[in-house]
Amino acid sequence: DGHPTERVPNICHVCVGYVEGEALLMNLDLEGIAVASGSACSTGSAEPSATIKAIGIDPLFANSPVRMSLGPDNTEAEIDYTIEVFEKVVARLRSISPIWNRRP
Repeated sequence: DGHPTERVPNICHVCVGYVEGEALLMNLDLEGIAVASGSACSTGSAEPSATIKAIGIDPLFANSPVRMSLGPDNTEAEIDYTIEVFEKVVARLRSISPIWNRRP
């Protein structure tokens, strides 16, 4: 959850439990969807960003941040496609995750 008004409205930052951000990024890229893994201030680091740590994100989610941006040329169809593919990729990655398969 972001602040309702103190934010840039075209950027979505999500953390997905039981999925590594880099695996999510690569699988989305293979489907033609360009996203960034992590926050802009932690790009290139394997560790969760200081911001993710400071706000107390659960460690099972902290290594999976993905940042998506919309531009004026994006279409509703592209957004729908991204949502559909995102759900499928997350399900596929979780199906092979030893952590997901051992969750309580």
